[in-house]
Amino acid sequence: GQNQIVVSNYSDSVQTDTLPDGSLVTLNKNSKLTYLSSADDTQRNMVLEGEAFFEVVRDTLRPFVIKAGMGGVRVLGTSFNVKVTNETNVTVDVVAGLVELFYPMNSSPDTLRLQLKAGERGILSHQQKKLFSDRASLSSLFWNDNTFVFKNRPLKDVFEVLSECYKVKIVCEDNYINYTNLSTTFKNKNVDEILDVIAATFDISYSREGNTYRIYSQ
Repeated sequence: GQNQIVVSNYSDSVQTDTLPDGSLVTLNKNSKLTYLSSADDTQRNMVLEGEAFFEVVRDTLRPFVIKAGMGGVRVLGTSFNVKVTNETNVTVDVVAGLVELFYPMNSSPDTLRLQLKAGERGILSHQQKKLFSDRASLSSLFWNDNTFVFKNRPLKDVFEVLSECYKVKIVCEDNYINYTNLSTTFKNKNVDEILDVIAATFDISYSREGNTYRIYSQ
């Protein structure tokens, strides 16, 4: 029997719920998940609108399948972020385990499939009718847990991510600084606290004017 369970989040904050199979879903604002399967179905089926982070309970006999945009995501047990953009395209960032992004082709009986491991991002482009992979976005989970994990990333990438997430402008014209690598995790820090740590670590300075930060050698 199909018992639909709908979890929706139209509040101003992120919301976490437990699904019938014990998996956890964290919904971003303006997102909705409809869980379609009952316990005796051969797979755990659901439909996502918007963005969510999943921590899936492993069950090798019942794959966890999310219909998203024009495609979908199939997993056994793992954690990952799924975002449906403009109702057709899908972006998946994998934190742990293996995830398969799939895209049923309208024009043929074929389904495109892309396997993604931890640290990878999969993108479904409905316009280009294809799937491609990239490194997982450094900011994909920021909405969920205010955390950044940087592993040997050049500071120029770090500055870009901070600019995007904190809606500020970070300017650094020193290539020696830009190509210095950072490995660290920041949780629940504001942009000034993060730049303080970076400045102390690499012996550099920054100045702030309004929303613009300038980074320079001491």
